[in-house]
Amino acid sequence: MDLKSDDYHTKIDPSGIDMSGDGNNIILDVESGRVGIGTNDPKASLHVDNDFHIAANSGSWNATAGKGLYFRYSESGGQDAGYIQCINRATEVRYPLKFSAASFTFTEGDFGIGNTAPASLLHIGTDGDGTDQMITIAAPSGHTSNSPLILGGAVSAATNSAGQIRCSSNLHIDCPDGGGLFLNHYEQGNIFAVGSLHVSSDRRIKTNIETVDDNEALDIVNQLETKQYNYIDKTTEKKRIGFIAQEVKAVLPDAVSLITMMVPNIYTTYNCIIEVISNNLYKINILEWPNGEENSTYKLIFNKGTSDKFSINGEYKNGCFELEITTEKFNINITTIFIYGKEVNDFHTIDKNQIFALHHSAIQELSRRNDTLVAENTAKTAEISELKNEISLIKQHLGI
Repeated sequence: MDLKSDDYHTKIDPSGIDMSGDGNNIILDVESGRVGIGTNDPKASLHVDNDFHIAANSGSWNATAGKGLYFRYSESGGQDAGYIQCINRATEVRYPLKFSAASFTFTEGDFGIGNTAPASLLHIGTDGDGTDQMITIAAPSGHTSNSPLILGGAVSAATNSAGQIRCSSNLHIDCPDGGGLFLNHYEQGNIFAVGSLHVSSDRRIKTNIETVDDNEALDIVNQLETKQYNYIDKTTEKKRIGFIAQEVKAVLPDAVSLITMMVPNIYTTYNCIIEVISNNLYKINILEWPNGEENSTYKLIFNKGTSDKFSINGEYKNGCFELEITTEKFNINITTIFIYGKEVNDFHTIDKNQIFALHHSAIQELSRRNDTLVAENTAKTAEISELKNEISLIKQHLGI
C-alpha cells in the first residue's frame, strides 16, 4: 500500500511501514525488528533522531510489566519528578543500573544518593538512617594492604561522632607546594588520637641553624602571659587556658601568622525584616544591631537549628544586606537571622610549637641557674658547718 499527498507519504508492505512528511519520518523495519523516528536507517531496536519526550503521568506504575528498564515522569502524589528505574515491577526487586561515558556532567541542581530531597550539590544518605559507610574508595593498584578509604556517618553512640574518615592502613592528607591544611573545630573543638604525632625535623632539610640563647628564651617566656577565657561561640561555660595571639605577636612575632577567614566573633541571633527588591534579590535589615561595619562581609545563617538551615555570605552596605537567594529553603516570612561572624584578613594564628620549644630552652636556663644555686648552697653549708665546729672549740676552750 502506497499513500501519498502533497506533503506526506505512507508506504506499507510486508517489509514494514515507512511514513514521511514535512522533513520527518517514522519507519518500522520488520526484517531487522527496528523502529526509526526521525531517521530512515535505524541502528537499534528504537532509534530516535531528535528529542525524546516522556509526558507527565499521574497514574500508578504498571505492576505486571515484570523485569526491565523503566523511564517515567510522574505527577502521582505530588511527586512531579522524573524516574529511571531498573526493576522488576511485579516483585519490586531492583537491579544494577550501569552507565558508561567519558564523563558525567550535572549543570544545575543538587544531586542526592539515598536522599530524595538533597540539601547540597552532593547529598549522600538521610539523617538518622544508621548507615556508617557512605563512600568507599578502593585501594589503588599495587597497594600492599588493599585497604579502602571509608567516608561515613556516626561511628557509635559512645563516641558521639557525626562522621568518620576511616582507613586500616596509612592515611595521607597532602597540601603540596606549601599549601595549608585547616581543621576548624569551633564549638567542641576537640581532637582525639590514639598513637603519636610525627613532625618532620631532619637536619638535612634545615639551614641557618643556630642555638637559642637560653637566657633570652627565659626572658621571652616570662613576658608571655597565660590566660583563661571562653570562646564567643561556646556551647558550655568551660574555661579555656592558652595565649592571646596579639600578645604573643608583640613578644614572639615569628610564632604568629595572619590569614583571611570568617571568624565566629558575633554568634548571635537578631530580629530582621526582609523586603523583596526583585526576582530572588532581597534586602535584609537587621534590627538592633549597632556593630555592623560598612562594606564588611558577614556569614548569615538562616533557619538555624532546623533541617532547612543554610548559610550565605553577604556584604553589609548602607545599613543592610542585599542578597540573591535561590534556595527553596528560604522563607521570606522569617523574622530572625543568626549572624555567625565577620570575614577578616588579619585573623591571628599561633604556632605553639615555637612557644613550647622556647620552654625547653628556658627550662635549661633555669636548670643551670638551679645547679649554680645548689653548688653555692653546698659550699655555704660546708662553710657554716666548719664555722660551727670552730665556735664549738672556742666555747670549750673558754669553758662556756
